[in-house]
Amino acid sequence: MSTSAQPCISSLARVGRNSKQPINDSAINFLYTLPFILALLIIEFKNTNLSQQGIIIAAISGALASGIGYTVWYTAVRKLSTMQASVVQLLVPIIAAVGGVIFAQEVISMRLILSSIIILGGIFLVLLGQYFLRQSNLRRSEIQSSRD
Repeated sequence: MSTSAQPCISSLARVGRNSKQPINDSAINFLYTLPFILALLIIEFKNTNLSQQGIIIAAISGALASGIGYTVWYTAVRKLSTMQASVVQLLVPIIAAVGGVIFAQEVISMRLILSSIIILGGIFLVLLGQYFLRQSNLRRSEIQSSRD
């Protein structure tokens, strides 16, 4: 799955690198999600237990965490290659899971371990592919220069 997600994540990294106003871009992206959130609330309203305090806390903490996170990300992505930015983005679920284990005392389950191995395996395959592509290009250029 990580390998198939790579083109989309690479595109996101390229778009983020070109962002002139990362805070505004993040805010607009979150506004685009509101119709989906409202649709989900309408569909699942009977099955939800919402309190005003819970909604406020979730909105504030989500906005702060996401706002800070995306601002840092958009700043950092400018200094990374597309490949580096893509790999970092693919690591996010593992980083979040480790944070859950450390800060929320979540259990390290077999599912967490296996999914982390799968993500890391996908990243490894992408990096390995890049390595072999570079090696192939080097050999090709060496052969070409020896012919000249």
